[in-house]
Amino acid sequence: MERRIEIEVANVNHNEEYKQISLAVPFSQIDSLRLTAYLLLNISRTLDSTSFNKILERLQNNERYLIVTSPFFFVSETNEYWLPVNPGFFKYFFNKDELEPKKIKSIKYFPVLNKEHYNKDFIEKIGEGNKYKFEKGPFFRIKNMIDRTNAMSLGVYTVENYYVDPFRFMILTDDEELSEKIKNSLFYRGDDSIHFLGKRISIGFGKVRFRHDNRFYEELSKLNKQFVGEVKANKPYYLFNRIPVDEEILSHLDLENSSYELVKISGYFVKDVELVGRNMFCFKEGSILKFKDDFKLKNGVYRLSRLESKKEYFLPYRPALIEMEDGGVKNGVQN
Repeated sequence: MERRIEIEVANVNHNEEYKQISLAVPFSQIDSLRLTAYLLLNISRTLDSTSFNKILERLQNNERYLIVTSPFFFVSETNEYWLPVNPGFFKYFFNKDELEPKKIKSIKYFPVLNKEHYNKDFIEKIGEGNKYKFEKGPFFRIKNMIDRTNAMSLGVYTVENYYVDPFRFMILTDDEELSEKIKNSLFYRGDDSIHFLGKRISIGFGKVRFRHDNRFYEELSKLNKQFVGEVKANKPYYLFNRIPVDEEILSHLDLENSSYELVKISGYFVKDVELVGRNMFCFKEGSILKFKDDFKLKNGVYRLSRLESKKEYFLPYRPALIEMEDGGVKNGVQN
């Protein structure tokens, strides 16, 4: 039976006037892959190595699954959930002659579950005064480095600063034991635990509160929608997380009739027995995917080995898909 954990990420300050979260990284870097890595890190800190490795083994063997969505927002004024989108989403559901490319490229979130908003007028409304822009930045803060032994100044430097509204993400698993371990690791201080996302956490950036909620899945149920574990051929599916482009997913995807965006992640990745600089491409959250055949979703696993520090990185991923009504336009990849 699937276990669903909805996390609300909020500012540590309870004052509504200061509800925005301060980050030292662009919010686009807080995606499903990084949230999955953060989740596994927290679980590993609460278990011995044998117990933790058993969890990884079950995921690798596709005996259990762990799915994390990319962030999304809740607008209390309209009681709507705004999910991540990209130009591929609009190219699928809207007539391309009605859309301005620059405008849809600037829209990062949309009330995907509300079909009443699938029209040009609402797109125009979104663009007016950035009313539905949930993130701001970059801004720059001046910081002074101090030598703590003598309180002398070591120099002034700047830090990039980004603000984002309180957001949410979903965790899905079919393992009851793993579900409990996730809750214990995330809410070890009660249902209002402090966590740190991003970098420069030592000087106050990325300090947030995690709260447990379940309203989003209740909303899905009202609309007779759910996250699917098996896909049907020729049906459109909304992609709610970021997944690497690998051979398994490509063998089933109907790329010609999908409408999607690719995002490039740069860094050092393992090749044979050494680390090399390279790029990894992912299907971006908010894409609309169609498949050539019926099949059950499987886990993918990305491993990274750092030989110098002898650290092993393990990252499971699996598409978080919601079946959608069929759309009109199928223009394929958007770069």
